[in-house]
Amino acid sequence: MNEMNRGPAQPGTAQQSLPGRASQALLVASLGVAVAFGGVALAAQAASADEIPASTPPSSASTSAAPTVEATHDAWTIAVSKSADGVEITQTVDGAVAVSGHADLVDVAPGDVTSLGPWVAGSDFDFVGVGRLNAVGQAGDDVTAVTITTSTGRVVETQLKDGIWLAAWNGDLDTEAGGGGLPDSGVFTITSVTADGAEHTVTSVDVATTD
Repeated sequence: MNEMNRGPAQPGTAQQSLPGRASQALLVASLGVAVAFGGVALAAQAASADEIPASTPPSSASTSAAPTVEATHDAWTIAVSKSADGVEITQTVDGAVAVSGHADLVDVAPGDVTSLGPWVAGSDFDFVGVGRLNAVGQAGDDVTAVTITTSTGRVVETQLKDGIWLAAWNGDLDTEAGGGGLPDSGVFTITSVTADGAEHTVTSVDVATTD
């Protein structure tokens, strides 16, 4: 497995905060890196928008079915597509695939939620000095809404559909902050609402499906 570097995101590099103990992984432009964490393998590919032609076809994951949940901020889009045994996560910049990966589904009891990992994931893979941050998880039957609160207190409403939830937002980079320059990339809390109107709050560490 390739050795992953740690440290603050710098202009001209792409940084991905992956769920797992090595939360900050530096992705060099145009280099495909396979990262294994907690039994989940991510095939991560990063390149600048100038290096990837706009006509580059999307990955098979993004064309096999309509995304279950999807969010777009400026030129960045993250889509999560659910299949019979897993989810495919595809991030694009100006229509070109920047990062893609796969995670297995787990059984979730009614009313419960999970998180793909204990940390918010993020990167500056489009080299514009903006962190592209996201968190993904599952929700059991009877969960009607999910909201996350980051380690800095930022509250993000999620998209929830077919048992999959997605939070995605742009965040400022801060080279003097923790989390490799992505202040929101720490442990977060998840607040879910069930059909009876009750709220339930757990930490991402407690319900992470990978460590």
